[in-house]
Amino acid sequence: MKNPKSLYVSSVRKVMKFRQIRNIVILSLAILLTLAALLVIYVAMMKEKIDEAFPSGSSDSIITESGSVVPETSGTTTTPTETTLSSDTASSEETTAPTGSDSMSETSDGTSDGTSSDTSDTESLLPSEPPPEVDVFINASTLLQTVTHEERDIAYKQLKQDVKKYINEAVGTRIGFYYINLKNNEEFGINDLSPYVVGSSINLPINLILYDTSKSQTLSFREVMAYKEADKTDGSGTIKDRNYGAQYYIRELSRLSITEGDNVATAMLLRRLGGIEAVNEEFMKISGIVDFVKIHKYTDYSGTELSGSYRSGVQDLARYAEALYYRYMVYPEDYQLLINDLAHTTSDWGVAAQFPEGTQVFHKTGSNVKYNSETDVALIICEEPIVICISVEAATSEQAKEIQSALGKLVQAYISYCYI
Repeated sequence: MKNPKSLYVSSVRKVMKFRQIRNIVILSLAILLTLAALLVIYVAMMKEKIDEAFPSGSSDSIITESGSVVPETSGTTTTPTETTLSSDTASSEETTAPTGSDSMSETSDGTSDGTSSDTSDTESLLPSEPPPEVDVFINASTLLQTVTHEERDIAYKQLKQDVKKYINEAVGTRIGFYYINLKNNEEFGINDLSPYVVGSSINLPINLILYDTSKSQTLSFREVMAYKEADKTDGSGTIKDRNYGAQYYIRELSRLSITEGDNVATAMLLRRLGGIEAVNEEFMKISGIVDFVKIHKYTDYSGTELSGSYRSGVQDLARYAEALYYRYMVYPEDYQLLINDLAHTTSDWGVAAQFPEGTQVFHKTGSNVKYNSETDVALIICEEPIVICISVEAATSEQAKEIQSALGKLVQAYISYCYI
């Protein structure tokens, strides 16, 4: 007969083993349920982030400038108050946008998307994807200067004399010139403290501030903006021909602003950045010789006394290009797209027209027919990285462009001489 005590111990062990297995099963199920709940929460959070970063193409909603989704409106809505960048005639100060080919308009933020002449096809208002990016990288020069420092000093003094002589002898013109050498800090200017109507050359610093804002992560190039009636402005560009409510990614607005000088695209970017007054405050942190929003009095190329705001100076524009260069050198991934656009502008004229083939040119030109003004601000990568900005007022745009080319050639000859 078996020992009763042994039977008792065996029974207890079986019960304990059963309870252990049961507890392990329960604990495993609890862990699995917890993991499943965490997975569901994680997927929901990721979906929300993906929806914010990559908005859907739904026709019944749009993404506002702040990145939130609001219902798409149709029909007549309230138009936000419009504030235009003023441009002035010879006799008085005006508050309307200039009628030249590169006028700009600042608009205030509002909730209206404007009205469309045909809202039956809302699909046509949805944003199109920007074209594929083709990165253009700034070349690093490995060339060594062949002349002595004394010979270069003499040539540099001669360059300054030649530029000054050329400008002084250009009758019936008003010319502003500024040169910066980004390798050895050479720089000088002629009439670089004077105000000029620079057309869409001002789009370069506006977009520089846009990219600064993106770098600080307070703006995304995947945000979508709707074209509003208050954004409409005369001059160059294709957006002005679209129906109100047409939507654009900020990346596409920036590309159009730089490559084509689209005035409406620039006005929409200004609206997103808080208006020209806010953007001008950022300008002043980089260079504020000619305050863009201040009223300036000056004499134009024809001897006419003018007074007006929304002018810039050649040294200011050169400083903005210089700032972009150094930002790109330190943070290339944050400013690569702007460099790409500046390399593919539609303008084939400017200060680098006579530089040899193969020279990298990143520039933004600006024209204003009303004020007979032509401007070009260019980052040029030749034997050395340099910036040249030239604004010219002349009787014809052809004459102004010839002057820009000739002055650019003087700088090119000087740089080339140092590397013979």
